[in-house]
Amino acid sequence: MRHVHQAFLLIVTAFSFVACQCPIKEIVQTGDCNFRIHCYGTLQNITLPSNCRGSINGQKATELTLTQTTDRFDKNIDPEFLNSITSLTASGNWPKTNLTFLNQMTQLKKLVLTRNSIDVIEKSTPFFLLENLEYLDLSYNRLTEISELFIFESIPNNLTYLSLAHNAIKELSRNAFEDLTSLKELDLSYNYISDLSEEQFNNLTMLQTLNLENNTITNLNGALNNLDNLVHLFLRGNKLRNIDDKSVSRIQQLKTFDISGNYLNRLESTILLRHWQSIDGVCNIKLSENRITSLHNGTKEIFLRYTRELTEKNVNVMTELDLSRNSICNVGYNAFLYVLRIVKLDMSHNQLRDFIVNSENIAQVRILNLSNNRITFFFPFTFYSMRSLEVLDISNNNLRYDSHFPFIHTYNLVYVNMANNKLERGLNQTIMMKSQSENNILDLSDTGLSEVNLPGRESSYITTLILNSNKLSEIYFTNLRLKTLELKRNQIEKLNAMSLRLPLSLTSLDLSENKIREIGPSTFIYARRLKHLSLANNQLTTIQYGTFQGLTTLSSLDLSNNMITNLDSKLFMDLKTLDVLYLRSNGLVDLQYKGWLKHAFPLEIYLEGNNLSCSWLGKALADYNNGYSKMKPTVDRILPGPSIEGIPCIPPSTELELLTEAVSTTHVMADERLLVINQKILETLKEQTYYLRTIQQRYLDLIENTDRPIRELRNVRKSH
Repeated sequence: MRHVHQAFLLIVTAFSFVACQCPIKEIVQTGDCNFRIHCYGTLQNITLPSNCRGSINGQKATELTLTQTTDRFDKNIDPEFLNSITSLTASGNWPKTNLTFLNQMTQLKKLVLTRNSIDVIEKSTPFFLLENLEYLDLSYNRLTEISELFIFESIPNNLTYLSLAHNAIKELSRNAFEDLTSLKELDLSYNYISDLSEEQFNNLTMLQTLNLENNTITNLNGALNNLDNLVHLFLRGNKLRNIDDKSVSRIQQLKTFDISGNYLNRLESTILLRHWQSIDGVCNIKLSENRITSLHNGTKEIFLRYTRELTEKNVNVMTELDLSRNSICNVGYNAFLYVLRIVKLDMSHNQLRDFIVNSENIAQVRILNLSNNRITFFFPFTFYSMRSLEVLDISNNNLRYDSHFPFIHTYNLVYVNMANNKLERGLNQTIMMKSQSENNILDLSDTGLSEVNLPGRESSYITTLILNSNKLSEIYFTNLRLKTLELKRNQIEKLNAMSLRLPLSLTSLDLSENKIREIGPSTFIYARRLKHLSLANNQLTTIQYGTFQGLTTLSSLDLSNNMITNLDSKLFMDLKTLDVLYLRSNGLVDLQYKGWLKHAFPLEIYLEGNNLSCSWLGKALADYNNGYSKMKPTVDRILPGPSIEGIPCIPPSTELELLTEAVSTTHVMADERLLVINQKILETLKEQTYYLRTIQQRYLDLIENTDRPIRELRNVRKSH
């Protein structure tokens, strides 16, 4: 341990001449002769501690990060220190560089030279001596020419990761990557590459990930023919017009095949047949944001031959297929015959008018997205075999009130989105939900509903029901086990115990943005477990006594953006557990808070957008800060204008008014403080009386139990 400490002291001493460039806190010793160093600018007079020089037991390793440095930072630096660097991250402004410092860093394993504005690397083979290099990142520069950069003295070399992303490369020479026979990941995304050929990647037989996103590639031209070990292929954002079976004929274990954002206008069904013949797990095929107009049927003869080959190889493939944001209007009945064990299918944002497919081909699908199409009806047996379906999104279509919803035959649904359809005449439909799930969501927003009836035991498993932007005026959901109910933007005008029938299980209710003018007593009596209630953006002017009767577990209440100008805390006496109250933008001029003097919990009240006087606010804050009140006035953000502690208020207009308010405030504060003190004394006496009674009762019980045997003995003697 003593040697480690000495080494650390020596390296700190070595940096003492350039303390401003290498702060001591940025020098960390991670082992006997291993260091992690971060410096700014240049390095000078740096050397290794004496016990780390020459031949030592164990390897020397230094992780060096240089910020805002030049490419000649190696001047006047101990060569042995440079040779100890195993990881270098350097950033600066090097439009032209020859990277000569690499000649003395033969132990480098990781080199990151990103965001250096490099246009040209003048030395043709800068990495020639780096036989240990495994990770090289040259991304976010301005490189245009890379033909002779990646030549190494030893072949095979150890380089497994190379990133040239976000440069200005237009062409790839045939021998650009000839020496990189061990490379596993190559990132060429965000360049200007347009032409590919087989020779460019000919020697990359170990490559597993190839990223060519956001270039200008129009044709693959056999570039993938020798990439037998490729697992992830990214071609998003190019100009590909065709992908055929020959393009990927040699690939047998692809798990990611992303050709989204191209110009594909047709899709050969056999391309889906190749996903993929030698893998276990999920194969992700992304074809979104192209120009595909139709999906053709597959032939059973080819499929049977294909599946027979897979059975012989014991391949267990599951497929996620993304066809969203195309122009698909026609889907063949057996269009998904070639897609093996599809578990996720996304066909959103197309032009489908129906979805009549063989449900046996998608029997194992768990997530199905058909949103943002033009579907008006479903074929009765479309979903019949989809017993594994969990998530179904059919929002933003043209489904009408008389549409059949055959997904009632599925038993594992946990999320159904039917929002933005045309169900004006109401919904009378059993929705099969998963009985074991604790969060089953049904979204019926913006469907024009004036009535909702969800019969059946299976519908009772719905826990979250979203009915925003409809025409509902009365609510009856006592047969459900809802936890969350959203009713924003409906046509509710009055609330009472008869018009609002809520299930006992409900914990969150949103009635904001309606037209509620009046709320009767005991309106929420059926929702005794409610914790969150929003009545914001309505037309309330007053709150009646008993409105919140029974809500003994409510923790947050939102009354923002109404027209309540006067409010008395006694109206909230039933809300024993309330800790957040939103009263924003009501135009409040008076808020009596005596009813909260004995509130059990600290109560935050958000008050921006009101007309409360500064004298009232000062008194309320003083009472809270001095412990006389549990009510804390607060705001989300500080607004300009008169305020106290950042909370807006209306200041007195004259000195007389100020004096009057000050005197009034003093008397009221004194009276209320005296009241609080008396209440606390009474509570203390009550507790002491309770304890005395408890002790007295225990004493009497003890005497009773002690005398009982004597009385029993006397009774026995008398009987004899």
